[in-house]
This record gives sequence, structure tokens and C-alpha cells, in this order.
Amino acid sequence: MPVPSPTAWPIVGNSLEYKKNPPLYLQHLASTYGDVCRFQLGRNPCYLFSHPDAIREILVTQAKHLGRSMGYEWMKTFLGSGLLTSSGETHQRRRRLAQPAFRNSRIDAYAPNMLTTTQKWIATWQHGDKLDIHQEMMRLALTIIGQAMFHENLSKLVVEIGEAVDVFMRYWQSNFSPIAKLMHALPLRLNREFNEAKTMFYQRMEAIVQNHREQGTDEGDFLSMLLLAQDDEGGAALSNKEVVEELVTITIAGHETTANALSWSWYLLASHPEMAAQVEEEVDRELAGKPPTVADLERLTYCTAVFKESMRLYPPAWSVGRCAINDITLANVKVPAGSMIYVSPYLVHRDARWWPQPERFMPKRWINGQHSEQPKYSYLPFGAGKHQCIGERFAMLEGILLMALVVQKWRFELDPEHEVTPEAFITLRPKNGIKVTLQARCS
Repeated sequence: MPVPSPTAWPIVGNSLEYKKNPPLYLQHLASTYGDVCRFQLGRNPCYLFSHPDAIREILVTQAKHLGRSMGYEWMKTFLGSGLLTSSGETHQRRRRLAQPAFRNSRIDAYAPNMLTTTQKWIATWQHGDKLDIHQEMMRLALTIIGQAMFHENLSKLVVEIGEAVDVFMRYWQSNFSPIAKLMHALPLRLNREFNEAKTMFYQRMEAIVQNHREQGTDEGDFLSMLLLAQDDEGGAALSNKEVVEELVTITIAGHETTANALSWSWYLLASHPEMAAQVEEEVDRELAGKPPTVADLERLTYCTAVFKESMRLYPPAWSVGRCAINDITLANVKVPAGSMIYVSPYLVHRDARWWPQPERFMPKRWINGQHSEQPKYSYLPFGAGKHQCIGERFAMLEGILLMALVVQKWRFELDPEHEVTPEAFITLRPKNGIKVTLQARCS
């Protein structure tokens, strides 16, 4: 039986419809054609799978038969072959060498630094200030990742690096154009900005790596562990180039995803004052004015629920792509070699079969195990399988601790004249930011 599909235009396929709003277009495909459908990006055949059972096949049980999609190949232009973009033996080796830096005990040790950095950051805020809370979270998260992951103060570089990441996102998005290869060969402004941003970024990271090598000490951070790591299975230690690629990857992925999750959390809380009040009540009751610690996490159940629900509605990694290495059968559908295979957390997180009132912000879903009957692969903000995000513990720790710490002092009032809408790049960002007015809490 043929796989249902929309009508595709010559050469461009369904790219034009997809580019207008990728998450909504995938929702449209799933609602129109069901759990499996075929569409085209340019001349590339693509298969969208929306059922949790199929997602399990793609990300777990048949993962070894699938490679990275073209989207990850495009990311290699600025991330190199780091953990996020590599596959096969390269990915296995790099993950093996990086894994010790992401053990729970090591991650938990970063918490005091997260809190100190955040306290200094929010101490500069004033009652009545108008700011873009998304931009604030991006810069704060970047500062935190620099301290925790390679013991460097990036506060003077946050604007420069943040602008570089914006360029990387726009360059990556341009690959969806049917004339992308031609565009990238021309002396266009975006190409020039991309090359300049990449050169700057790599120079900064190379200097940091060189400085750490010269010092030769274990600072207790991610970079120190990478430099000292030895492969127990007989492989060589990471080269300088490989270390720099991992540093670029962790700098971008490690701040971009958490900052987006926090930004959407603030937006949702500001849009639902009654739920913001429940967060404040929990924080006041459980912390009694003291800064949160790792030991407090298990008691901050509503903060945790808000963060998880935010990632359900607005998963930072909103889409996951794979490529069929050989002909393969998935969910009883024959997929030819070379086809692109897509799974969308954004889509499955908003499926009414698994989530009652899926468009509503309902943190209580996560209280007292109310979500436990959902299929396992109906919620995957950090992916699943061998490529599951290695920094999941870091992101959850940072997100919940920062939420509790900020809520002790501040609440946010949305600018009623500023429209907040999602924009899908590699991550799901709020288009044009989230503008708020700061309101100091009277404690």
C-alpha cells in the first residue's frame, strides 16, 4: 500500500510550505495523513513518523541501520564532527571519552557555580526594567556553561558569541532553499558573516584549549576531563581539533537548549499568573528565602513540573532527523535507502491521544505520576537511544535551580504589545524574543 503524501511541486517539492512554519506543517501532515506520511524537501524523499512505537524503532531498536540526516550534515559546517553531529564509531568513541564529565556527581558539583553566576546576574536587574527575557537567558546560560564546562569567564564574550550563534542558525536554515548550493557559492552577506563568525568562534575556543594544555591541571571541568581522557578500548586521546569541536558543540548546544526552555517557562508563567503563584508559593515554602541546592530538587516538584511542561509544549530540540543507510522497514512501511526520516517531539508532545488538552499549559500533568500511563516515547525533549542528549542532567539541574532562584526575587509581566511566536531553527526559539517588565517580589 502506498504511503500517503501531499502533492509535491517539481524541484522544490514541499519545501516552500515547510519553510513557512516547519512545526505546524508537520502537524498538518500528521493530522491529514496519519502516523506515517511521505513528503519532499527539494528532491529529497522524507518520511514523517508520529507514533511512539515507530519513534522507538527509529531512535532505539533499529538505530544502527540509520545515519544522521542532512540537517546534521549541515551542522558540521560549524560544529565539526562533535557529539551532536557524529555517528557510528566516531560518535561512540567521543561519547565514551566525554561520558565521565557528565556523571551525576560531576554535574551536581557545578550547581554552586550556576547559582553564584545567576545571583550576580539578576542583582543587576531593577524593578520596572523592560528587557528581553529570552536574550537575558541566552547570555546567562552562556556565562554558566563557560564557567562549568571549561572554567572560563565568558561574560565579556556573551554578545559576540551570541551573535555568532544567531548567524549559525540563519546559515543552517538557508540550506532548506532549493538553490542553497548556489547561494553558498556566491559572495552573499550571510556567507561572509558565517565565515567571520566561525573564524572568531574557533579562535576563541582554540585559545582556551591551548591555555588549559599549558596549565596541565584538572580544574574539575568538562574541558579538563577531555584533555586528560584516555580511551580504555585502545584508541588515542582526543586531538586538539577534536577537543575544540567538542568545546564549540557544548558551548552552543549547552546554552541554547536550556536558555530556550527557561525562556518558554517564563513566557508560560507570565501568561498564567495563577500557576506562577503556585511556583512562588512552593519556592517560598520549601526554601524559606535560602538559595536552592541540589538537595532541594526533590521538594521543588511544581518547579520541575513547570519546566517539563514547558519542554512538552516548546521542546528546544523540536525535530530529530535520520537517514536510511539501506532499504529498511519501519512501522511496516518500506523506506528506500537514502530517504530522510523525521521524528518531531513538538508533534508527538501535542498529540491528543497521549496528552489530554494538548495545547493547554498544565504543569499538574507531572504531579503524582499523572503522566505515567503515557507511552514512553510520547515525551522526548532530550531525544532517546544512543544519541540521547548527554547533558540532560545538566539542563534539568540548571533549569530548575535557576527558576527557583529567580522566582525568589522577581516575576515577569509580558509586554501586551509584543507578540510572542515560536520560530523553528535547529532549536525552537521565540521569534523576536520575549519582552517583559520586571516586577520585584516583596518578601
